Amino acid sequence: MQQTDNPLDLALASRGFFVIETQSGPAFTRNGHFTVNDQGFIQTANGHLLLGEQGPISILSADGTAGDVQVTRNGEIYLDKILLDRLIIANIVDFNSLEKIGSNLYRTTDTSLVTELNPEQFDVRQGMLEGSNVKPVSEMVTMIELHRNYESTQRVARAMDQILGRATQLGDYR
Repeated sequence: MQQTDNPLDLALASRGFFVIETQSGPAFTRNGHFTVNDQGFIQTANGHLLLGEQGPISILSADGTAGDVQVTRNGEIYLDKILLDRLIIANIVDFNSLEKIGSNLYRTTDTSLVTELNPEQFDVRQGMLEGSNVKPVSEMVTMIELHRNYESTQRVARAMDQILGRATQLGDYR
């Protein structure tokens, strides 16, 4: 988890996916970097709306301005200490059913494999983003080691091939 202190950055410290509304139906993401559009709805960087139990989530206060947004660990969204909605966090039963449809967006080929998690089953962290689980430096070191092993195995195979070639030539002379 990376601390951002942006109130609309949300990270899931548990299983599950945020549910996003797209033109082709619901989609799923773990990318919790959200912004507010001109109408006051919480959206992804691509303009897809974040869904709560009551639909797309608007954070405009009564006077038409965006107020103080608080998101609890169980996904409740408060605007100026008034409960607005609760996030829908989806559980995908079979990850093989996921199909990539864009940058950090997925949909499922079988909707029966999607269930909604209960609030006690997930943990939302406000002001944080989920970082990558890949460490580039260690992965590069591993790749270099694998490449060196491949090259040395290739040299051994080439030497064995030459030895067998010479043995075949010696057999032809007798």
